Amino acid sequence: FSGTVPSKIGFLKSLKSLHMTNNTFTGTIPDAMGSLLSLKDLRLDENLFHGTVPRSIARLTSLEILHLSRNHFKDNFDFLCDIFNTSKK
Repeated sequence: FSGTVPSKIGFLKSLKSLHMTNNTFTGTIPDAMGSLLSLKDLRLDENLFHGTVPRSIARLTSLEILHLSRNHFKDNFDFLCDIFNTSKK
């Protein structure tokens, strides 16, 4: 698959798992991704995403698995480490 991820993805409120690995998705991760509060597994690795990871991802407190590698992010992921360390205690 290719193209950008539409912001309407945020309407999938009951989604528990989203695997978009090894495609050619481009653009940035939509801020609306942070509305998927039931999400436990998010795999966006091996795409062509760029820019920064939206801070809205920090709202995904049910998240157990997050794969973002092999993209073109300019981000420092320290904010995600802090979230996982404090929310899983």
